[in-house]
Amino acid sequence: MGIYLDTCCWNRPGDDHRQATIRDEAAAILKITALSRMYGYTIYSSKALDEEINANPDAEKRAAAWKLYRRMAKARAKYNESIFNHFLPMARQAGIRGYDALHLCYSIAAGASSLLTTDMQFLKVASRLVLPVSVINPLQFNVGGVI
Repeated sequence: MGIYLDTCCWNRPGDDHRQATIRDEAAAILKITALSRMYGYTIYSSKALDEEINANPDAEKRAAAWKLYRRMAKARAKYNESIFNHFLPMARQAGIRGYDALHLCYSIAAGASSLLTTDMQFLKVASRLVLPVSVINPLQFNVGGVI
């Protein structure tokens, strides 16, 4: 079983935790990544994640996201032309833009069962599509009955 966390997730532990939702999502992401091996989940990296994390202008948050991402992502989602040709136009037509559309395609190409995001707009739009991957908030992900 595979999990693809988008850049919002990799950045969330470094966000301001004064809001309960942000604090809860950060805790869920850390728990999911920590328990992934125990429950046999593969966490994927991708070229899109590399680029988007690297583009973060906040050096401290970028470094924290890279540290967690490098430590936890154990398999690489690869570009698959047929998947990108099919799902990228679908995503864009639905209103999923930029890196979110790429993350969706990479998660499908990897065969991930879940794409985790904290981006509410991405979640809303993806919920209206028929996709081979579940696009969900980390708070909805159930790791071995723990979360």
